[in-house]
Amino acid sequence: MTDGAARAFPLAGGTMDYAAPDPVRAVEQQGSIFVWIKVGADAGTIAARADPGTGAYDFWLWLGAGGQVALYANYPDWQGAYSGPALPAVTWALLGVTWDEKTVAFYVDGKETGTAPADPAGLPRRRSSRFQVGADPSGEKVEPAGLIGSVMVYNRPLPAQEVSILHLGTRARFR
Repeated sequence: MTDGAARAFPLAGGTMDYAAPDPVRAVEQQGSIFVWIKVGADAGTIAARADPGTGAYDFWLWLGAGGQVALYANYPDWQGAYSGPALPAVTWALLGVTWDEKTVAFYVDGKETGTAPADPAGLPRRRSSRFQVGADPSGEKVEPAGLIGSVMVYNRPLPAQEVSILHLGTRARFR
């Protein structure tokens, strides 16, 4: 499906499930996830390293009904929850979060929008070998409305300068 110049996955269209490549499987105490997203009005999980067969959800990026963003870790234990900024509705944005043993940082369109101290016990554990787009750990059908144009997962926290370069280098596809 297309929206403008970008190929996009409709969030309300269901879940996409993939075998996680080795670098994505390696994400644990540090990592990054960035998503080109055009949001609508509903809430739900954008992307997750998760294995619904075992119920293990290691980390997932959540979009709230008001456009609020959160990073969660370790379902069903719910040990990590970090809040980020609200996204503007109906515009493409590069949403991202990076984390290490000390800090969780949120980004929108290449700019840091907030940080929180990381709780080492709440950082993702390495249990799942699957990666999902549009999945929800509760098992309920709670899918956010909107489009996903790209999901990028890194097994390290990206520094602010690299996040800015990532935004500048990919934004032409999502305007």
